[in-house]
Amino acid sequence: MNADERWGLDSPEYGTGYYDRFHGNAEYSPYGPMFAVMSDDAIEQEIYNALDADPLIPRGADIRVDVAAGGVTLSGTVPDREAKRSAGESAYAIPAVRDVTNEIKIAR
Repeated sequence: MNADERWGLDSPEYGTGYYDRFHGNAEYSPYGPMFAVMSDDAIEQEIYNALDADPLIPRGADIRVDVAAGGVTLSGTVPDREAKRSAGESAYAIPAVRDVTNEIKIAR
């Protein structure tokens, strides 16, 4: 099995182009992997994965992610400013994210 067969690029529905191999849930994009389109649910899951992997965000942090048309709103509570900033940066790191509104509150 070659790479095109493995990633489904030989399928007639895809024609020629790229598939985002780093995010298997991304859809086909004729412009390359940086322009791959992801569903809002897929973006949300990628952000939650990034937040879980971020060492600056404690495990018990209450962060909610809402995605609408690639726009992300973060809300909830974290213990410090570094965790809030890191959550916003983690969300922006997902290629399909268009904008991030960080409404996370810092616990006293």
